Amino acid sequence: MILEAAQRISSLARRGETVEVHLASTATRTRRLIGGRATATASDVAGLLRFVADGREVFASFDAASHSRAEQVLALCRQAVAAAPLSTDATEGDEAAHAGPTCSPLAPLACSCPRTAEEQGSAPEDLKDRLTEAAAGALTEALVEEKSTAVVFVSSAGTVRSYTRALARAKVTTGADGASGTSTVHACHPGRLDLPTLVSTARWSGQFAAVRQTGRRPSVPHTLAQRRALFMPAAAASLVHLITFHLLDSGDESRDGSTGLSLCDDPHAAGGPFASAFDEEGVASVPVVLWSTATGRGSLVSRHGWLGARPIGPGTGLTGHARRRDLDVMPTPQPTNVRLTGPRPPAATGWEGTVVYGIDGLDKQAHHAGARLSVALLSAHVRDGRVQGLHEPVRLTGTAYELLHRITALGPPLYYQPGSQFATSASWMVVDTTA
Repeated sequence: MILEAAQRISSLARRGETVEVHLASTATRTRRLIGGRATATASDVAGLLRFVADGREVFASFDAASHSRAEQVLALCRQAVAAAPLSTDATEGDEAAHAGPTCSPLAPLACSCPRTAEEQGSAPEDLKDRLTEAAAGALTEALVEEKSTAVVFVSSAGTVRSYTRALARAKVTTGADGASGTSTVHACHPGRLDLPTLVSTARWSGQFAAVRQTGRRPSVPHTLAQRRALFMPAAAASLVHLITFHLLDSGDESRDGSTGLSLCDDPHAAGGPFASAFDEEGVASVPVVLWSTATGRGSLVSRHGWLGARPIGPGTGLTGHARRRDLDVMPTPQPTNVRLTGPRPPAATGWEGTVVYGIDGLDKQAHHAGARLSVALLSAHVRDGRVQGLHEPVRLTGTAYELLHRITALGPPLYYQPGSQFATSASWMVVDTTA
């Protein structure tokens, strides 16, 4: 249906005009498995338009469910394009192969995530039983949300592309320890949700909440700034999100082979909230190394520019990362699903000491060509698998590169945690918090 709608709209282009239409139709089903039996459904269709005429271009959004509304928006574009500045980029996009370093996806493209026979036959009751077993009956609420999105791109110049993607989200609440704890994970299908991580992090969250209510402090003297700290997956994802943002924003070219770490932007990540086969310019998406000790910094390239230090080389092609921050502005390069990997051993189980369960606040200070980050770590002291008390918030400060060097152990990616601009893979992480 949306493919036919996009084709109808693009067919309205007159001689000398180019009309590009990007439509995304999302159907959402939410089921409450524990704490109620309610099931809710919702649907949404978002339309984006690029109009080019006489070397000028304008961008617009519209209600894709209304063909007449699309015609009205197109008429407004014709009026607006006369006042638009001449653009050297108002041509069909160059889809040359990306010339920079790429990274291999961990799993198949989320929009075509293959399902096993077990997953094909999974039912809500099966998921409820698995959750109940994993939590030993401690859950007070469990909610599962499934999203199915169909995306099409049609140009009056003849380009037609489409894909579908699926995303599942589970959220649980525990009622143990006299306080509730919540946790959320994502996957490309309900059968692939990481239930052990979901339940264990909800239990930790409940313990932290219970200790916060009492205001207990650690029973042993402790200074966070003199020890290592174990970051819970959500806290680790938040830290990597900040590091990624400032690596792309600072323009610093520093690198050091001692870390062995790399940041990969993967629009093909299974379970990644920003997974895509192509971007809003209709360009096929490719995984890109944003930074590594071997290659330095990479770039995300779109028709209207790049995000990163500079193009990787002459003739650098588009990377399929164009996205609009606001509906009526031109697409610009945006990260999608970012993961941090490296030859580090997984964080040890049975951790005793400081556990960081959250990050609060961000201060950005001028620092030579780059920027210094200063974040408040919300942490607690853990012994024998129990939270003994909370620490006063302590700030972790340094450049993005300095913070990368502080990561001493990194577990495998468990899931992607969505952020406002891009998603970051979540995993247990050990960080050197020495002042």
